[in-house]
Amino acid sequence: MLKYKADILFPVNSPPVPDGILLTDDAGKIHDVLNPAKTDYEITDVLSLNGFLCPGFINTHAHTELSHLRNQVSPSKGLNSFILEIQDKRNINHEIILENIRKSDETLREEGVVAVTDICNTGISFNIKAQSKLYYHNLIELFGSDPKYAKQICNRASDLLNEAENLGLNASLTPHSFYAVSSALLKLILNHAASENSIISLHHLESQEEISYFYNKTGTVVSRMDCFNVDISGFKPSGKTPLLTYAHFLPPYVNKLLVHNTYVTENDVRFAQNELPNVWWCLCPNSNLFIESGLPDIPMLINNNCKLTVGTDSLASNTRLNILFELFTLQKVFNISTQKLLEMATLNGAQFMKLDSLLGSFEKNKTPGIVHITNTDTLNIRLTENSEAYRLL
Repeated sequence: MLKYKADILFPVNSPPVPDGILLTDDAGKIHDVLNPAKTDYEITDVLSLNGFLCPGFINTHAHTELSHLRNQVSPSKGLNSFILEIQDKRNINHEIILENIRKSDETLREEGVVAVTDICNTGISFNIKAQSKLYYHNLIELFGSDPKYAKQICNRASDLLNEAENLGLNASLTPHSFYAVSSALLKLILNHAASENSIISLHHLESQEEISYFYNKTGTVVSRMDCFNVDISGFKPSGKTPLLTYAHFLPPYVNKLLVHNTYVTENDVRFAQNELPNVWWCLCPNSNLFIESGLPDIPMLINNNCKLTVGTDSLASNTRLNILFELFTLQKVFNISTQKLLEMATLNGAQFMKLDSLLGSFEKNKTPGIVHITNTDTLNIRLTENSEAYRLL
């Protein structure tokens, strides 16, 4: 039996426990969480740690295959410029890409992550993930605004899906965003998700230009599609936001993740909360600041009881794939409690990924991983700019 004690223990599914003690077996299966203030017997052989203990992190939005693009893309130029630079720089030496994916996989684990929802445009990361100690769900990302190519695009993606599954990886199809797929392609993807009971994610309102495109078919989305020689002649602006335009397509019992949400409004949020079951909202704050120099209205999301998760996006738009780095940014800007931040980074993500029977909280018989957070403000139960996370188990 292993016994870990910390200044503050965060089971996550229940309030934090000062001087809490975590009991696990050698494999990390949780046996109990003890509160010394309420325990009438002496506990010996305890490993005492300064700082916080919490379950392993769930990174619900990453692009590990872009890890070679760290420091290669210009910041603060907006989404359109960012995407054009990515396309220009993403294809380099195969071995360099692989080496950077390996480093990302190792770093994610060392810094406390146990599971990742990873966006895939190719299969280059699959062999590394098949040998990884992390759990990956690989979302095969589809683009295609011309409806006549919808079936062809899905067929090509199915080959990639089979490649992942043949390596024992969890994978499913997902649209890039509402604006980057035709109605025909979106329906095919969502039908697949419904039939497989899989998860999906969509880049959502990462820029104001998405709204311009859906309202009146203007702005940089149009010019970008033209740059990529994409035929959007069949797209008819709805005069509504992307979510309100396509909400009726979304299968109710499929877990849906809306990612970034930089420009989401309370009207859309209330609609989703009232009308769309099984919606989670992913925050990637450091990526948002890098690309658009802005953040979502997170207090509004919290006040509307949104199920929030945390992602890092890619090293093209971030300096680290570090969940604690994201949490500190959220705390610094919005003064969110550490308990709430850790819920976003653990249990909420596990629920979206359908892994909450194993991960996300310190509950009996789970094996959620154990993360030690150092250099904390234990008096006020807050992170500091020097806080770091390390995976113990």
